[in-house]
Formats: sequence, structure tokens, C-alpha cells
Amino acid sequence: MLRKLLLSFAFSATALFATAQDRASNALTTSEIENMTWVEAMQDYRVNFHTVVEKFNAEFDGKPYEKGHGWKQFKRWEYMMGQRVGETGVRPHPSVLYQAIQQQQASSTTEYGEWSSMGPFNAPANNGIGRINGVAFHPNHHDTIYAGAPAGGLWVSYDDGQSWTTFTDELTNLGVSDLAIDPLAS
Repeated sequence: MLRKLLLSFAFSATALFATAQDRASNALTTSEIENMTWVEAMQDYRVNFHTVVEKFNAEFDGKPYEKGHGWKQFKRWEYMMGQRVGETGVRPHPSVLYQAIQQQQASSTTEYGEWSSMGPFNAPANNGIGRINGVAFHPNHHDTIYAGAPAGGLWVSYDDGQSWTTFTDELTNLGVSDLAIDPLAS
């Protein structure tokens, strides 16, 4: 499965790279840009960023917001692309972005340690395994660990995390944002 996925990715990347190089040699004319919709202009890196924004604004000017018409998607694109273009509005060539991603992936770093997934790998399908907002350790009993979940309450382990128990299942709702343990508690 992984092999098929990698082959598919390699083929797609090669096709995109070849297409990007082909488009670089084909500049758009003014009439071609004028005849484009804002969606077509947004998808073609050769169209200036500011031109795409103008096309979008002209399309939606005076119209009320309607769900499903691309407004949110465009605004996300505008925010993301606005940070990547200069004042001139020239958009980066896709191969530049592709090469930057490849360089980042090639330079794996161990600056933050060697992390590996420890599980659980067989989580229940319907209830999930949840999110933990806070972890605290008992100041005197080093095998005791407390964990707080935003929708799952307070959990405690007395055997260094091998098994967990909750005392908050009977409460109507307990969201834990942080934990504080009294250092004088025994």
C-alpha cells in the first residue's frame, strides 16, 4: 500500500513539475486574463495576485454572503497567498514551492529529540481516545499521574500510566483546562 502511495505521489509530482515548467514559457495575454473568472485566475499562478483579488471583489461586490459560493475558500487563499507575494503581487512559481518542500523534508532534524508513536493503536471507533489538556504528577508519589481532558474529565493512574481510572463520570459535565496539585498534599 505504501509503495502504491509513493509511486502515485512521484507520478503526480512529476506531472505537476512538468506542467509548471511548460506554463512558465507561456505568458498570458491581457485578453486571456480579462476573460478568466476569478476561480480560473486564482488557479493560474501567472495571474497577478492583485488582479485575482480585483476579479473576486468585482464578482461579489454588493452581493450578500451565500454559503457554497466560494467566498470562504477564496478568503483563505487570499490570506495564505497574500503572505507569499511581494507588493508587486507576483505569485511564486509552483516548482519553487515544490523544491522548498522537498528541501525541508530532506533536512530531517533531531533538534527536539527522537519521537515515536507509542499508541494506543486500537482505539474504539465511536468514542475515540480524546484530547488531553493537562498532565500533572503527584509531588510525593511518583507513580501517580493525573490527566485532564476538555470533555473527558479528570483521570488518575497509580501505576505510572499502565492503567487509568476516572472519578468524574458521574458528573454532568467536567471540562479540564489545567491541573494544579497541592505540593503539601500527602
